[in-house]
Amino acid sequence: MLQNELIFPIGLCFLFSGIVKGLTGLGFLTLCISLLVFFVELQVAMGLVIIASVASNIFVIMEAGNFKNTTKQFWLLYATSVPGLLIGLQILLAVDQKNLQAN
Repeated sequence: MLQNELIFPIGLCFLFSGIVKGLTGLGFLTLCISLLVFFVELQVAMGLVIIASVASNIFVIMEAGNFKNTTKQFWLLYATSVPGLLIGLQILLAVDQKNLQAN
């Protein structure tokens, strides 16, 4: 569980990464994870960013219109992404963090 004193710096990481993404059109994931690891473990940072990315993508799809046509065309991708994310997060949590760091 995240501690209360971490909510503000984590929020700033997301805000700054969002501003950079808005200005440049890319880099949200890379920048956000890079900043978050100063405050939380890599596994937690990746989980937070994945959840935020999926949620923002859903909003973008809904606002772009043609939701029904898009869903019909890419239903298999959408159907497999949620179980894939859940499995990937479980593997990430099971792996020792020392193995994820560069030597």
